[in-house]
Amino acid sequence: MRRYPIVLLFAMHLGCAAKREPILGSDDWYNSASHRVHDAWRQHHSHYALLELIDTYLLSPRSVARREDVRRILGEPVCIGGPADDCYPNLTVDDWLYNSQRKVMQDTYVFIHFNTDGVVSAVDFASE
Repeated sequence: MRRYPIVLLFAMHLGCAAKREPILGSDDWYNSASHRVHDAWRQHHSHYALLELIDTYLLSPRSVARREDVRRILGEPVCIGGPADDCYPNLTVDDWLYNSQRKVMQDTYVFIHFNTDGVVSAVDFASE
């Protein structure tokens, strides 16, 4: 007795039922977080909206977000490190700083580090 048809049908069912990840850089990918989250970040620099955007786009296991992706999602950074920029000590051109609004002044600064290929390599939080 052959079991191939049952196994094949089961495999086809799993393949059809699996949720597909949006393609990086596509409009579907940029819409992974709700419009309310994007609006809360853009209008109020909400700390919790920033956390959700970082979790959704930068810290997901398959994330390979580039500089242009971060700029599109989070907007312009407060500062980009480098020799001409004295907004925060020890930042390099591969380090971007964002600041969120939060009543409790803890972890309101977010440092996004890029590798030499321009892909996010780390996200760190700091307090004032």
